[in-house]
Amino acid sequence: MNEMLRSMRKSIFWPLLILSILAVSCFAADTDNSQYLPLKVGKKWVLRTKAMSMPMVFEVVGMSGDGYRLRWDNPWIPSELIVVPKGGRIYISGLTMNGQSAPMPEGTVYWDFTAPKGAQWANKIGKMAVVARDNTVRTKEKTYTDVIEIKENNQFWSFAPGVGFVQFGEGDGAFMLDQSASNLVGATTESAAAAPSYKEPPTSPIRPAGKRATGRPLIGLQATIFANEPLTPATANAHFQQSVDAGITFQGFSATWAKLEPRPGEYRFNEIDFNVSQATRANIPVAYTLSIIDTGMKSVPDWLKNTSWQDPKMQKELLSLIEAMVPHFNGRLSWVMIGNEIDPYFVNHGEEAAAYAALLGAASDKFHALLPEVQVGHTVTFGGLSMEGGVLKPLFDRSDFLSLTYYPASGDFRFRDPDTVFTDFPAMIAAARGKKILLQEVGYSSSPLNDSSQEKQAKFFENVFRALREDSNDFIGANFLFMSDFSDSVVDGLVRYYHAPGADRFRAFLQTLGMFDGQGNPKKSWAVFQQEATKMKR
Repeated sequence: MNEMLRSMRKSIFWPLLILSILAVSCFAADTDNSQYLPLKVGKKWVLRTKAMSMPMVFEVVGMSGDGYRLRWDNPWIPSELIVVPKGGRIYISGLTMNGQSAPMPEGTVYWDFTAPKGAQWANKIGKMAVVARDNTVRTKEKTYTDVIEIKENNQFWSFAPGVGFVQFGEGDGAFMLDQSASNLVGATTESAAAAPSYKEPPTSPIRPAGKRATGRPLIGLQATIFANEPLTPATANAHFQQSVDAGITFQGFSATWAKLEPRPGEYRFNEIDFNVSQATRANIPVAYTLSIIDTGMKSVPDWLKNTSWQDPKMQKELLSLIEAMVPHFNGRLSWVMIGNEIDPYFVNHGEEAAAYAALLGAASDKFHALLPEVQVGHTVTFGGLSMEGGVLKPLFDRSDFLSLTYYPASGDFRFRDPDTVFTDFPAMIAAARGKKILLQEVGYSSSPLNDSSQEKQAKFFENVFRALREDSNDFIGANFLFMSDFSDSVVDGLVRYYHAPGADRFRAFLQTLGMFDGQGNPKKSWAVFQQEATKMKR
């Protein structure tokens, strides 16, 4: 589940806001005002700044119904938006981050090129205003007049008629259009190669992979932005720092192979770079999931969808990806999972387990050659634990540790009593057969629809921390999901992703895993997490 949901996690930071803004700016309308952002498949805008080497790149990569698929590559987190031009107003119908999608509320207006100077409007992104309609922007190559400048919260976007993006930000650090590197004419074929990935150097000492001085299990937290807050730099930074202050001691994140390599040999490591920079500043190690299977679905790039696990091409491409990605971890990587919640896949494809195990073994050898101390495994659900001694035994034998997602619920999303922890943990330890255990995801709903409550959620957290202390020699750590509950629109997208429309208990499960409710009020579990994580850190 983490692969879909991580689009809401702590690593969003200030550029994620720009992501949404960007999306907006990339709309076109069917009036003369549409020429402030003329769209066509293949069009590309490259904006550069003196402050960093990597540019911002906006590219129209295709169509989706009556909307344009607009990809934004940047030094932080790449994304893709579905933008729909209509009547001079710019609408956004969908947003994809890290390879997973969520819908936007119907009729969401981001940019309005018809609005007069001083006009204001608001949406889930924040507050917008037209600052000017007659600005002049001077780049190295050209001077643009009659520029519209739109302020989004504290960010500024500038659009020139017949051109589109010409400036982001203000002052010496602004990103300015590099027309010679852009494609303002457009095409109907595949877009040009993307800009290189941004890499931020470490700013604090690097802890050797897989080691921790105290020997206590590590604690992680997916620090999502609250449902009632806009995606702003302030909120993103505040919640990441909130997780650090609460006592986290490692960072877990993931990506599908399809997201990392959208075209053969074209790698996108922006999110790895960004997350690693966060981990470096907090001086914590990283656990990374490379999802070539994600919650029962094969998630390799499109050109490998019909390639078998044992095909030499599959192994060659995977090892090339690993070799390219390892330097981006800057020495922070301690644990790697090849595949997320893979057991549902092998329930229906058990005959492929041996071939997948061989592929896992080759990937593990590659990681060990490049990073000798890194540990490599795969992730199954707690419900699929028994498969580790059955159909998945070839994979278990090739893994350095056991990785699990742990949501103690039945198949119809009714949560068991919080005390089930004290029978579930011994089952994990027995299945691990002496190997260390990483709880890649830990969560417990607080909804009565899931036979739960705030009190039960808090008690579950308390029991997990107690079990981790008592069995500290058996556990690497636990990553808790999530800091906050999700909004209705995000949950709608997740329900569609998991093909469960109208499933009330499934909706409640997804929406109430957080430690803060939809209004940003702390649940009883938050006090437990803060207290227990702080004790584990000492």
